[in-house]
Amino acid sequence: MGLLHILPKIGRLALRDGRCWTQFQRRRPGLSSALRWPGFALAILMLGAWPAAAEEEQDLFLIVDRTDRAVEIFFSAGAETLSPLLGPAADGLAARDGAVDVGSFQNGTFDLGDALFADVATALNGTPLVFEAMSVMFHPEDLGLPFATPLDGLMSIEVCSALPSDTPVRLETLTAYAGYIAYTDAPGGALSLHLPETGREALRVSLTQFRNGRFVGTYEREVADGGVLDVPGPSPVQGAFLSKTLVALAALLNVIALGCATVIDRRARPSLA
Repeated sequence: MGLLHILPKIGRLALRDGRCWTQFQRRRPGLSSALRWPGFALAILMLGAWPAAAEEEQDLFLIVDRTDRAVEIFFSAGAETLSPLLGPAADGLAARDGAVDVGSFQNGTFDLGDALFADVATALNGTPLVFEAMSVMFHPEDLGLPFATPLDGLMSIEVCSALPSDTPVRLETLTAYAGYIAYTDAPGGALSLHLPETGREALRVSLTQFRNGRFVGTYEREVADGGVLDVPGPSPVQGAFLSKTLVALAALLNVIALGCATVIDRRARPSLA
């Protein structure tokens, strides 16, 4: 079971334990304060382990998920930055006045996605790796879609925003979301994305990485014009270790709580002598 599925269940357990210990403290006020709130201590730890949304000052938000047979990439960026980010392929997204013909996307955006990524050279452990587009979507920038996990990435490229197809929309009011996939039997190792040289300034990137849906880490990068965005290879057991650690800690805290409750209950019983 992945970390993303385990954490909500542990969270409910933590809140339940917190309520139980509150009631216990009303009956047994002598319990050490260090052990009063095992559930809440666990909840705080989980919040620290959960992938936080990246800061808004970044130019590009990237999510990389490596499964057993593929590498998936999701990115989010202001639609007006696609041209300096990806090169001439994005120049035709809007007319000269900045208006986007949303109706032209009704027949699918696979070809658009491939065209946008055409000038990006990708490699895995130094060997060229070809990505193909899953989908490209444009959402109003004030919609504020969550973009922190692979599930967020899938939702952002699969769910339409019902933009009016008969009314031109300004490019600067949209956020672009795109998803790409490359199939490989060895998805681990260093992944590199060589971005095209377009005359832009240095790019600020927030990168969040997963392994089989398990959170690995979040990194911040700055990529020069025409530079390479390097994605470190995650350990195959790193994500699994994190989820197993949280489960073990939950069990440990509850064992400690049960032991303390037993000791205090015994001390509270009247002597029969």
